Amino acid sequence: MSPLRPLSLAALVLLGCPLAIGSTDEAKDEEADAGVEIPEFKLSAEVRKALAEGKSFTVMSIDPVPTAAVPTRAWRVLKRKTIEDPALRKEVVTAVIKAADDARGALGCFEPRHAIFTELDGHRYELVICFHCLQLSLYRDGQSLPGSGITRSAQDLLDKVLK
Repeated sequence: MSPLRPLSLAALVLLGCPLAIGSTDEAKDEEADAGVEIPEFKLSAEVRKALAEGKSFTVMSIDPVPTAAVPTRAWRVLKRKTIEDPALRKEVVTAVIKAADDARGALGCFEPRHAIFTELDGHRYELVICFHCLQLSLYRDGQSLPGSGITRSAQDLLDKVLK
């Protein structure tokens, strides 16, 4: 956790986590007009391939309070669903990729409640998702990969899969 004082952290939470890693649509338009380049928040080809072709595919509901310093294993698993139906998997993968592709930024707080695990070519890929602050953290074999923003468009589907 950062060296913010508890009162400062509480103020950030009350103000809706205004630590932006991107921009709102309105601010993005103003920045584009001013010639400011906004970074893309897209999933890499490697992560897309792992999602689409991985030999396993598990969606999880996780407790947003981390319990250790290891990627998704840091969060207590509340519910787990291995998706074996190819049509459902394709629907989930498509929804998550679209949500990441449509992202316009992310906020600074991170309280993930969803995770996706898959394995491909001997590597374990972990996507840890916080729909509250619109962040998607990515890991390969426990090592951090460049993250992404995400929209809330995939949240209802992931919630439905987990019921």
